[in-house]
Amino acid sequence: MTAAQASRFHQEKLLSNLIDMANNAINPTQRAMEHLWDVWRQEKHGSVGGESMFTQIEKYAADNPGTIIEILREGDNFIIVLVTEFLLRVHKNMREACEVVFVDTTTHVDQLNTAVTPLLCGGPCGALPLGVIFTSSQAEQSYTKGFQLLKKVLDKSAFYYQNYPNCFITDNSEAERNALRTVWPDSQLFLCVFHVLQQVWRWLCNGSHNIKKEQRPQLMQVARALLYADSAEGI
Repeated sequence: MTAAQASRFHQEKLLSNLIDMANNAINPTQRAMEHLWDVWRQEKHGSVGGESMFTQIEKYAADNPGTIIEILREGDNFIIVLVTEFLLRVHKNMREACEVVFVDTTTHVDQLNTAVTPLLCGGPCGALPLGVIFTSSQAEQSYTKGFQLLKKVLDKSAFYYQNYPNCFITDNSEAERNALRTVWPDSQLFLCVFHVLQQVWRWLCNGSHNIKKEQRPQLMQVARALLYADSAEGI
Protein backbone atom coordinates (compact mmCIF):
# COMPACT_ATOMS: atom_id res chain seq x y z
CA MET A 1 0.00 0.00 0.00
CA THR A 2 0.97 3.63 -0.35
CA ALA A 3 1.21 5.72 2.81
CA ALA A 4 -2.29 7.16 2.20
CA GLN A 5 -3.82 3.72 1.54
CA ALA A 6 -2.23 2.27 4.68
CA SER A 7 -3.49 5.21 6.73
CA ARG A 8 -7.08 4.81 5.48
CA PHE A 9 -6.99 1.06 6.05
CA HIS A 10 -5.75 1.58 9.61
CA GLN A 11 -8.36 4.24 10.37
CA GLU A 12 -11.19 2.04 9.09
CA LYS A 13 -10.26 -0.54 11.71
CA LEU A 14 -10.44 2.15 14.43
CA LEU A 15 -13.77 3.71 13.44
CA SER A 16 -15.62 1.99 16.25
CA ASN A 17 -13.33 3.61 18.83
CA LEU A 18 -13.27 7.40 18.54
CA ILE A 19 -10.87 7.73 21.47
CA ASP A 20 -8.23 5.68 19.65
CA MET A 21 -8.91 7.68 16.47
CA ALA A 22 -7.87 10.85 18.32
CA ASN A 23 -4.75 9.27 19.84
CA ASN A 24 -1.68 9.95 17.68
CA ALA A 25 0.18 7.08 19.35
CA ILE A 26 -2.45 4.70 17.96
CA ASN A 27 -3.59 6.60 14.87
CA PRO A 28 -0.52 8.42 13.49
CA THR A 29 -0.88 11.73 11.69
CA GLN A 30 -0.49 11.76 7.91
CA ARG A 31 3.01 13.20 8.25
CA ALA A 32 4.03 10.50 10.72
CA MET A 33 2.52 7.82 8.50
CA GLU A 34 4.52 9.04 5.50
CA HIS A 35 7.69 8.96 7.58
CA LEU A 36 7.00 5.38 8.72
CA TRP A 37 6.30 4.38 5.12
CA ASP A 38 9.55 5.97 3.90
CA VAL A 39 11.52 4.10 6.58
CA TRP A 40 9.83 0.80 5.62
CA ARG A 41 10.41 1.35 1.88
CA GLN A 42 14.10 2.17 2.36
CA GLU A 43 14.60 -0.89 4.56
CA LYS A 44 12.76 -3.30 2.26
CA HIS A 45 13.30 -1.87 -1.21
CA GLY A 46 16.07 0.73 -1.04
CA SER A 47 15.94 4.49 -1.30
CA VAL A 48 14.55 6.48 -4.20
CA GLY A 49 18.06 7.74 -4.87
CA GLY A 50 19.13 4.22 -5.74
CA GLU A 51 22.17 3.84 -3.50
CA SER A 52 20.42 1.53 -1.06
CA MET A 53 19.00 -0.49 -3.96
CA PHE A 54 22.50 -1.33 -5.18
CA THR A 55 23.55 -2.16 -1.63
CA GLN A 56 20.67 -4.64 -1.45
CA ILE A 57 21.67 -6.14 -4.80
CA GLU A 58 25.22 -6.64 -3.58
CA LYS A 59 23.88 -8.29 -0.42
CA TYR A 60 21.68 -10.62 -2.51
CA ALA A 61 24.69 -11.53 -4.66
CA ALA A 62 26.73 -12.32 -1.54
CA ASP A 63 23.94 -14.52 -0.14
CA ASN A 64 23.52 -16.34 -3.49
CA PRO A 65 27.03 -17.08 -4.81
CA GLY A 66 25.69 -19.21 -7.68
CA THR A 67 23.74 -16.27 -9.10
CA ILE A 68 25.34 -14.00 -11.69
CA ILE A 69 24.57 -10.31 -11.28
CA GLU A 70 26.20 -7.72 -13.54
CA ILE A 71 25.69 -3.99 -12.95
CA LEU A 72 26.45 -1.17 -15.39
CA ARG A 73 26.03 2.40 -14.16
CA GLU A 74 26.41 5.52 -16.29
CA GLY A 75 25.45 8.65 -14.36
CA ASP A 76 21.81 8.33 -13.31
CA ASN A 77 21.22 5.41 -15.70
CA PHE A 78 21.71 1.80 -14.72
CA ILE A 79 21.48 -1.65 -16.26
CA ILE A 80 21.37 -4.83 -14.19
CA VAL A 81 21.44 -8.40 -15.53
CA LEU A 82 20.34 -11.31 -13.36
CA VAL A 83 21.01 -14.97 -14.21
CA THR A 84 20.45 -17.57 -11.49
CA GLU A 85 21.78 -21.12 -11.41
CA PHE A 86 18.37 -22.38 -12.55
CA LEU A 87 18.39 -20.03 -15.56
CA LEU A 88 21.83 -21.28 -16.54
CA ARG A 89 20.57 -24.87 -16.42
CA VAL A 90 17.70 -23.94 -18.75
CA HIS A 91 20.18 -22.55 -21.28
CA LYS A 92 22.44 -25.60 -21.06
CA ASN A 93 19.88 -28.41 -20.88
CA MET A 94 16.68 -27.31 -22.65
CA ARG A 95 16.64 -27.41 -26.47
CA GLU A 96 13.69 -24.99 -26.38
CA ALA A 97 16.12 -22.29 -25.22
CA CYS A 98 17.51 -22.01 -28.78
CA GLU A 99 14.14 -22.10 -30.54
CA VAL A 100 11.51 -19.47 -29.71
CA VAL A 101 12.28 -16.82 -27.07
CA PHE A 102 9.67 -14.37 -25.80
CA VAL A 103 10.72 -10.86 -24.74
CA ASP A 104 8.41 -8.35 -23.09
CA THR A 105 9.03 -5.39 -20.77
CA THR A 106 7.09 -4.37 -17.69
CA THR A 107 7.58 -0.75 -16.66
CA HIS A 108 7.22 1.39 -13.53
CA VAL A 109 7.69 -1.53 -11.14
CA ASP A 110 9.14 0.58 -8.30
CA GLN A 111 9.82 4.11 -7.08
CA LEU A 112 12.64 4.45 -9.62
CA ASN A 113 10.30 3.51 -12.53
CA THR A 114 12.57 0.60 -13.35
CA ALA A 115 11.82 -1.40 -16.50
CA VAL A 116 12.05 -5.19 -16.13
CA THR A 117 12.63 -7.28 -19.26
CA PRO A 118 12.52 -11.08 -18.86
CA LEU A 119 13.49 -13.51 -21.61
CA LEU A 120 11.42 -16.73 -21.65
CA CYS A 121 11.16 -19.89 -23.69
CA GLY A 122 8.40 -22.49 -23.80
CA GLY A 123 9.11 -25.86 -22.20
CA PRO A 124 7.26 -29.07 -21.24
CA CYS A 125 6.24 -27.51 -17.92
CA GLY A 126 5.39 -24.05 -19.27
CA ALA A 127 7.38 -20.84 -19.56
CA LEU A 128 11.04 -21.10 -18.54
CA PRO A 129 13.16 -18.02 -17.73
CA LEU A 130 16.42 -17.38 -19.54
CA GLY A 131 17.47 -14.08 -18.03
CA VAL A 132 16.15 -10.85 -16.49
CA ILE A 133 17.31 -7.34 -17.34
CA PHE A 134 16.57 -4.26 -15.20
CA THR A 135 17.04 -0.85 -16.84
CA SER A 136 16.39 2.73 -15.81
CA SER A 137 14.91 3.53 -19.23
CA GLN A 138 13.38 1.95 -22.32
CA ALA A 139 15.70 3.71 -24.73
CA GLU A 140 17.22 1.63 -27.52
CA GLN A 141 20.69 2.25 -26.11
CA SER A 142 19.66 0.85 -22.71
CA TYR A 143 18.12 -2.25 -24.29
CA THR A 144 21.21 -2.80 -26.44
CA LYS A 145 23.63 -2.55 -23.52
CA GLY A 146 21.38 -4.80 -21.41
CA PHE A 147 21.22 -7.51 -24.08
CA GLN A 148 24.98 -7.23 -24.67
CA LEU A 149 25.62 -7.64 -20.96
CA LEU A 150 23.37 -10.71 -20.86
CA LYS A 151 25.20 -12.17 -23.88
CA LYS A 152 28.53 -11.63 -22.13
CA VAL A 153 27.31 -13.28 -18.92
CA LEU A 154 25.95 -16.38 -20.67
CA ASP A 155 29.07 -16.82 -22.83
CA LYS A 156 29.20 -20.11 -24.82
CA SER A 157 26.30 -21.76 -22.96
CA ALA A 158 23.79 -19.22 -24.28
CA PHE A 159 20.63 -20.61 -25.87
CA TYR A 160 21.54 -24.30 -25.76
CA TYR A 161 25.11 -23.49 -26.87
CA GLN A 162 23.83 -21.99 -30.13
CA ASN A 163 24.59 -18.46 -28.81
CA TYR A 164 21.34 -17.10 -30.26
CA PRO A 165 17.72 -18.30 -30.54
CA ASN A 166 16.09 -19.09 -33.86
CA CYS A 167 13.58 -16.31 -33.28
CA PHE A 168 12.32 -13.71 -30.83
CA ILE A 169 8.65 -12.86 -30.29
CA THR A 170 8.05 -9.33 -29.01
CA ASP A 171 5.50 -6.55 -28.89
CA ASN A 172 5.84 -3.62 -31.28
CA SER A 173 8.53 -1.77 -29.30
CA GLU A 174 10.87 -0.42 -31.95
CA ALA A 175 13.64 0.27 -29.41
CA GLU A 176 13.50 -3.29 -28.07
CA ARG A 177 13.38 -4.90 -31.53
CA ASN A 178 16.25 -2.78 -32.88
CA ALA A 179 18.37 -3.73 -29.88
CA LEU A 180 17.66 -7.45 -30.42
CA ARG A 181 18.68 -7.12 -34.09
CA THR A 182 21.92 -5.46 -33.04
CA VAL A 183 22.92 -8.02 -30.40
CA TRP A 184 21.60 -11.20 -32.06
CA PRO A 185 21.50 -10.47 -35.82
CA ASP A 186 21.09 -14.17 -36.73
CA SER A 187 17.72 -14.42 -34.95
CA GLN A 188 14.44 -13.69 -36.73
CA LEU A 189 11.95 -11.28 -35.16
CA PHE A 190 8.20 -11.86 -35.02
CA LEU A 191 5.40 -9.83 -33.49
CA CYS A 192 3.26 -11.30 -30.72
CA VAL A 193 -0.23 -12.15 -32.03
CA PHE A 194 -1.87 -10.74 -28.91
CA HIS A 195 -0.18 -7.36 -29.31
CA VAL A 196 -1.00 -7.18 -33.03
CA LEU A 197 -4.71 -7.76 -32.37
CA GLN A 198 -4.60 -5.37 -29.43
CA GLN A 199 -3.25 -2.61 -31.68
CA VAL A 200 -5.87 -3.36 -34.36
CA TRP A 201 -8.69 -3.13 -31.83
CA ARG A 202 -7.34 0.16 -30.44
CA TRP A 203 -7.17 1.55 -33.98
CA LEU A 204 -10.75 0.48 -34.69
CA CYS A 205 -11.97 2.09 -31.45
CA ASN A 206 -10.16 5.36 -32.10
CA GLY A 207 -12.89 7.89 -32.86
CA SER A 208 -10.68 9.83 -35.26
CA HIS A 209 -10.82 6.87 -37.70
CA ASN A 210 -14.63 7.12 -38.02
CA ILE A 211 -15.29 3.38 -37.67
CA LYS A 212 -18.89 2.78 -36.64
CA LYS A 213 -19.32 0.90 -33.38
CA GLU A 214 -21.40 -1.89 -34.95
CA GLN A 215 -18.73 -2.43 -37.65
CA ARG A 216 -15.81 -2.90 -35.24
CA PRO A 217 -16.45 -6.59 -34.30
CA GLN A 218 -16.85 -7.55 -37.97
CA LEU A 219 -13.62 -5.79 -38.98
CA MET A 220 -11.86 -7.38 -36.03
CA GLN A 221 -12.90 -10.81 -37.30
CA VAL A 222 -11.43 -9.93 -40.71
CA ALA A 223 -8.17 -8.94 -39.04
CA ARG A 224 -8.10 -12.22 -37.09
CA ALA A 225 -8.70 -14.20 -40.30
CA LEU A 226 -5.79 -12.41 -41.98
CA LEU A 227 -3.52 -13.01 -39.02
CA TYR A 228 -4.31 -16.72 -38.63
CA ALA A 229 -4.43 -17.59 -42.35
CA ASP A 230 -2.15 -20.49 -43.35
CA SER A 231 -1.54 -18.99 -46.80
CA ALA A 232 -2.55 -16.12 -49.07
CA GLU A 233 -5.07 -18.43 -50.76
CA GLY A 234 -6.61 -19.32 -47.39
CA ILE A 235 -7.58 -15.76 -46.51
